[in-house]
Amino acid sequence: MGIILFAFAAAISGAISRFLFRVPAMLDSPGVRSLHSSPTPRTGGIGIMVAVLIVGSGAFVVAGEEFGRNSSWWLLIALSLAFTFSLWDDSRSLSAATRLLLQAIVAILVVASGRILSSLPVPMLGEFDLGWIALPFTVLFVMWFMNLYNFMDGMDGFAGGMGLAGFGFLALIGHFGDDMHVFLFCLVLSGASLGFLVYNFPPAKIFMGDAGSISLGLAASGVSILGTQRGTWDIWVPLLVFSPFIVDATVTLFFRLFRGERVWEAHRCHFYQSLVLAGWGHRKTVSAEYLLMLACGASGVYYHFAAPAARLAVLCGWFLAYLVLIVLVTRIQRRSGRESLATREAMRTSSP
Repeated sequence: MGIILFAFAAAISGAISRFLFRVPAMLDSPGVRSLHSSPTPRTGGIGIMVAVLIVGSGAFVVAGEEFGRNSSWWLLIALSLAFTFSLWDDSRSLSAATRLLLQAIVAILVVASGRILSSLPVPMLGEFDLGWIALPFTVLFVMWFMNLYNFMDGMDGFAGGMGLAGFGFLALIGHFGDDMHVFLFCLVLSGASLGFLVYNFPPAKIFMGDAGSISLGLAASGVSILGTQRGTWDIWVPLLVFSPFIVDATVTLFFRLFRGERVWEAHRCHFYQSLVLAGWGHRKTVSAEYLLMLACGASGVYYHFAAPAARLAVLCGWFLAYLVLIVLVTRIQRRSGRESLATREAMRTSSP
């Protein structure tokens, strides 16, 4: 049944994406802060979310999910709302304040439905009760996931690939944990991402837009909390699986805050953007990111079955690995900047 739902979601998403990339509507025109060079439709999120809402509903019916407080159906309702206002944003360009307000409403809906991160597990040390801070922490957790996924949707094949791999690995863990609800829903999300990715792989014919990226960010945070509450995994598993997005977006945000930049404005400072601008291009950069996604996903699976000491080693190992990656990418960025400066200086001095 899982394979059938995966295939249906991929087929619906792919068919709609194939149709929409031929329709010149809601075009994303190139700008100084973008990486693409020609106007491209940003309507791919429609195909993704239509597939998720239709096939996801079928998955909950198959899994026998009943409606009520703590029901997984609330996640589909929240996704419907996020998809609606994000599609509106794609077509009308809402203000930053309006976007954050609407995102907060959706996040509060998730919390009100009973989805709360009430504790934080630390391997070898046990569970730490978050107490009263659990409610605002969960709201911020959901909102940050929605935005970081949006921030990372700036390179051909990147956000779709993370959806395919990230939800695919979570589906695998859900299967191992005999959690039919999580298993089927994550398969649907992974399949919908694949259908879109076919037309988003470099060179992209269509982008997912906010309707896709904001919604997938909400789905990632939602299933992370859902699986944690149901005991399918502890919260470090989805954090590991989606860490390629989490680390890049979070570290970039802190770097920009440290430099006193306006963090709400569009930019090209993410590590994946730096690699593209340094000459790696979309295909080489996204291929490297895919390898990172696979390594993080495999680590998430290993962590799930490992003893506490090994789990701590996995978390510490990835902490050090990301420090090394940040240093390496920063060096590539600086070298590229120096080479660009030298090239411009040579052109200036050689011009008559």
